[in-house]
Amino acid sequence: MVAMVSNISVLGCCINRAIFNSHIVPNYKKFFNIGCYNEFVTMISLVSKPVSHGKILCSTPYQEFVIKNDLEKNFLNELNNDKRIKYLLIDTYCDATGGVLQLDNGSFITNSSALRNSNLYNELDIKFSINILENTEKYFSIWKKSCNNIFKFLKDHRPDIQIILNVGRFVYKYSLNGQSYINNNFKEKALIYNDAMDLLDYYILTKFDVDILTFDDYLFDENFIFGCSPTHYEQKYYFDKIVQLDEIVERNENLGKSSKLNKEMEYLNLRLIVTHPLNIHYFQKQLLFQHSYNNS
Repeated sequence: MVAMVSNISVLGCCINRAIFNSHIVPNYKKFFNIGCYNEFVTMISLVSKPVSHGKILCSTPYQEFVIKNDLEKNFLNELNNDKRIKYLLIDTYCDATGGVLQLDNGSFITNSSALRNSNLYNELDIKFSINILENTEKYFSIWKKSCNNIFKFLKDHRPDIQIILNVGRFVYKYSLNGQSYINNNFKEKALIYNDAMDLLDYYILTKFDVDILTFDDYLFDENFIFGCSPTHYEQKYYFDKIVQLDEIVERNENLGKSSKLNKEMEYLNLRLIVTHPLNIHYFQKQLLFQHSYNNS
């Protein structure tokens, strides 16, 4: 692993943010310094118009942090202003699971559980809600424009930042006394949400120059520090991601940024196998999720 400490920002959910938690990966600060980060915000919301708001009443300071950042939409400007940042880690969890709300002023905000459990949910002028599961074609169309705008902003303002896509997924297996078991509730969620993440991730992988954090056959952790969830994984996942991130940094330092996506695609061997029910083509990425870098 390289000895230097790299500056990285995070956009996404606990799939990404928990990698940089000293209770989970005690030595991550030897390799990475976290800059600005934004959790549980959709890409659609991120590039929408800021929303003025009053006092936020919710259960925890963390939920207030999530809601405030989603409404004020300062992340890209913060990222642009922090010239130390060289890497941005993203995932598509929020767009695949929560969807957005459009307000009367035309702005989109993330339909998060934090917002729904706050006072603002009944105070905002919500026009309609939309998500990728119930209205795939329309949501995907809006999402693509927002995603394009994010990458254009970074290309125009921060071309020195390398974007890394984490293709984490919902899992439903766990281990007990050396035996593998299935959580049927988590399995149902995985069957629903992983297809949506496939669609969004594939768009990013094929359209933009990104590095990837690959996904293996991980288990979820019943005793995870932040609670049991299909995206709260066993310890191995978080150690693997630090190793993969460090390998990306090392490769970029040694080889530069040329043709990285093409190199990744050589071993992904993606195959067009199905047509989406709403005539949106997407590719099977089974090999992508099963492949992981050798962390020995």
